[in-house]
Amino acid sequence: MKKVLLLAVISLSILSARASENAIDSLQYKITPTTPDVTKAAIFNQMATAYMNYPSIQDRSVKAEYQEKALKYTFNAIHAYSRLDDSSSLRTSFDRLAKIYRDQRKYSQAKWYILQANTIARAQNDLPYITESLITLAGIKMDNKNYDWAEGDLGEALAIASINRFSEQQADVMLSYTRLWRNLHRPLKASQAEARYAFMKDSMTKDSAAKVMAKVVTKKKSLPVTARLVKNTIPKTAVAYTSL
Repeated sequence: MKKVLLLAVISLSILSARASENAIDSLQYKITPTTPDVTKAAIFNQMATAYMNYPSIQDRSVKAEYQEKALKYTFNAIHAYSRLDDSSSLRTSFDRLAKIYRDQRKYSQAKWYILQANTIARAQNDLPYITESLITLAGIKMDNKNYDWAEGDLGEALAIASINRFSEQQADVMLSYTRLWRNLHRPLKASQAEARYAFMKDSMTKDSAAKVMAKVVTKKKSLPVTARLVKNTIPKTAVAYTSL
């Protein structure tokens, strides 16, 4: 019975995915020979983004189709972005290609595209993204067991994040270092990196809570005196009920 139910769920999932696939592909019919590049880029990007939900697809063959179509439409968008000289959108597209190829375990392609995204970020002096892309690059190298090469990327990422006080990225680097040291069989360093990561995440959580509380206090202080008096006054009806 359980097998029958499982097969039914999988079948429904595949049918739903196919219906979604047809709806996404139909968007390309909006493109004509006279469609401007900016519109083409937007449509192809929308289609590629829609296919990026492939992690939720259970069927392997359907998931593979989604990945290939995400690649196809991303490349189509890249051609349009190149003609428009839209470097920011090109960077986003290269980042997407790196993710897909990494999920497909095509590490050479994944590494090449994240390097393209990183190069554009350096030209834009986008320090947060430079850091993020270095962490991604290190992750791809570790996936491919190139641990020594990954160490250099993490070192640069940590330096940028520390100098600029990027708390989230510093924590992400520590988490990546934990993985690196474990794979290099250095348990002490792995434990230290993991402890540092936990400390950073805890500090960020407390800092976030403190900021929320500060906003609440500030909001209360900003209320007019009359509003505060009304808010803190118990209605007469309430007094009558409580005295019963």
